[in-house]
Amino acid sequence: MSPQDTDSNPAGAAPEPELIRFAEDLADAARPVALRYFRNPLEVEHKADASPVTIADRTVESTMREMITARYPHHGILGEEHGGSNLEGAETWVLDPIDGTQSFITGMPTFGTLIALLQHGRPVIGIVDMPALGERWAGASSRATTLNGRPCRTRACRELRQASVYATSVDIFHPRGTRCAEHRHRPRRPAPLRR
Repeated sequence: MSPQDTDSNPAGAAPEPELIRFAEDLADAARPVALRYFRNPLEVEHKADASPVTIADRTVESTMREMITARYPHHGILGEEHGGSNLEGAETWVLDPIDGTQSFITGMPTFGTLIALLQHGRPVIGIVDMPALGERWAGASSRATTLNGRPCRTRACRELRQASVYATSVDIFHPRGTRCAEHRHRPRRPAPLRR
């Protein structure tokens, strides 16, 4: 199957295995770039929305963009640092090169690279790669989500109060939500990772 054939996938169809492998290749290429800058002195700039950005964010995104353009020149790309290009087609890659830049610049290993593929506006592939932790979640339509290649799933949770949420800071929530989060907070010991 040629790369151009993937545009014929109807909305809602499972992504081609070739695209899933390519999404993993993007994460494989982004990881060493992020780690090259991690815990090293960096100049931190602030975007118009006051969020931090570094050369690491921009370089990781550029690395993935170059790979996408070389392999799938007709695919669109929407990235956090370099904006959108060629967004009229059926496929669009959505990239957040370093999600958790605040964690990244303070040396905390809880940052990640987020990669998604939309087909006809619908997400069909999603990757969360945590370079410093060596963990990767990968999901695709009609395929089991994996953690480091092994199937995984969410915990059964029938009510919101049974759920857990992790964030850099509760300050990211609306003030009313912050009070609610503080009120309902019940520290729990996380389950150990199974490898």
